[in-house]
Amino acid sequence: METDPQMYWLSHAIRTRPATAEVSAVRSDSVHSGLARSEPGTEPDRVLTVLTRDPRRIPADQLHALLQGSYWARGIPLPTVERALQGSQCMAVLAGDQLLAFARAVTDGATFAWICDVIVHPAWRGRGFGKQVVSALLAQPELQGLRRLLLATADAHTLYQQYGFSALKAPERWLELHNPMVYQPVATTSTATTAQSDAPLTSGAH
Repeated sequence: METDPQMYWLSHAIRTRPATAEVSAVRSDSVHSGLARSEPGTEPDRVLTVLTRDPRRIPADQLHALLQGSYWARGIPLPTVERALQGSQCMAVLAGDQLLAFARAVTDGATFAWICDVIVHPAWRGRGFGKQVVSALLAQPELQGLRRLLLATADAHTLYQQYGFSALKAPERWLELHNPMVYQPVATTSTATTAQSDAPLTSGAH
């Protein structure tokens, strides 16, 4: 969920939760049964999934592999993913030891949260797991009563609008400090400096 010139920022001042986003907070692992395709193009199978917020249960290596295929975190190192898990409010859908969907929030637990890294395994998309993981994350106690939640998306505006998110009302007030080359290996100081100076400062906080 990072931005580029075709992407918009969305924000949300939390007051009431829309009915479409209502879900009880996950204080411990909860088990769900539903239909899902194990491979693209196959008939859906009934799978037993677990919704968890425990970062110790979330396979960092699988999340790392998913993020490597995303448009916002390509090249992210595994240690960075591991630190992000430990420093965030996380939510994941698991089927056995397989990671189906993931989302996390970076928050102070009092005034603000950044929703990021919302991702569904390609083989399990279109089965409602993305909405499930976002609903569960937004229902967590740490994200209640905040003045503002913020996220960025290239193509999932309709999903987040169901939860009350909208385009920034005063985008001219927002600034960012963005390092688009942070995950890229640095060959030499000179090439790294040149690459950063040529890179456009597009919005994103992943």
